[in-house]
Amino acid sequence: MKILHKINILALIALALCINSCKEIGPQIDLTNGKHNTLLDTTYVESPAQAPQPKTVLIEMFTGVSCINCPGAHVVMDNIITANPRRVIGVAMHSTAEPASQDEQLIDSREPLGCPDAQTIITSFGDLGARPIGTVNRISHTSAVGPVSVYDIAANWGGYTNTSLAVPSPVNIVLTKTYVDATHTLTVDVELHYTAAQTDSDKLTIFLTQDSIVTAQLQSDNSDDSTYVHNAVLRAAVTNALGDKVNANLGVGTVVKKIYTYTISNPLWKPEHMNIIAFVHKYQNGSSEVLQSATITVK
Repeated sequence: MKILHKINILALIALALCINSCKEIGPQIDLTNGKHNTLLDTTYVESPAQAPQPKTVLIEMFTGVSCINCPGAHVVMDNIITANPRRVIGVAMHSTAEPASQDEQLIDSREPLGCPDAQTIITSFGDLGARPIGTVNRISHTSAVGPVSVYDIAANWGGYTNTSLAVPSPVNIVLTKTYVDATHTLTVDVELHYTAAQTDSDKLTIFLTQDSIVTAQLQSDNSDDSTYVHNAVLRAAVTNALGDKVNANLGVGTVVKKIYTYTISNPLWKPEHMNIIAFVHKYQNGSSEVLQSATITVK
């Protein structure tokens, strides 16, 4: 019996070793995003450094289809963009967590706008549970919603935009793309050209947004407008939702080049109405400031 017991133990050990040795090793998975493929990430130094581009400001508006005050905020953002052609970029973010999202409550048939990446972003800043609310270049300031916050009400976005436009950007963004209809594959090529040295590391975030989405929106009189046109809606982040680190010594003349691919597989997403937004921002020492932004169409 002792001999048989020893044989059984040895057999179990051998089986365990066999299982471990035969275990399939799959590809490394990016659990924070998992939706993109990075084709290139390289850095070099150019001399002379580029002259600074004009500053482009990013407004991120957190909104909801059942929010009666949100259509007014949409108008505010649109007016700021119109007043500053090619100098202001807007993103409409519909979160997914209740009660703040209010994006699953209208009873008519409509296209869902809730975006997990939008939820990740607003959670990272601290969701105040109010809509509409927004950030301008993610700069913290004394605001109507708290002593110091990246958020503020729509009425104050214009003033923050004007202040941000007057501040030089330390980095230029050169943004190009290729889209293949047959495979629905988008390739995004981003070059960051630093015109001023940075003491902290930066992050690069790339968004995909969509215009001309016709679906429901609750109005200020509580009526349900099923033909409302939603623009600049965040569909997904190509990078990590909170940005990919720019791993470089960010001195004057530093160039960071990154290339990503992304497959637009959702049939509700219309590439002909979609835009790519790339922006460089801080993430250390209490700052999330956006340094520069750029946008181009998918098609």
